[in-house]
Amino acid sequence: MKKRPGLSGYFTIASALNDFFRAEGPLTASRLMHLNAPSARASSGQDAESPLAYELMQRFATALNDLGVC
Repeated sequence: MKKRPGLSGYFTIASALNDFFRAEGPLTASRLMHLNAPSARASSGQDAESPLAYELMQRFATALNDLGVC
């Protein structure tokens, strides 16, 4: 995972979600349900060529998809 300077992996993702929220507004249930790995990767600044980053972003996307269903 490509971390932001001085931040842990958790705070890198939390900061990316905060940045997204400030730029785009809240994530609706519909947007959460349709989030995919490429969009999670792009919004968190992860390497598009890294298979491990893709796998991690797929897991984040799946968790956020599940949250949208609740």
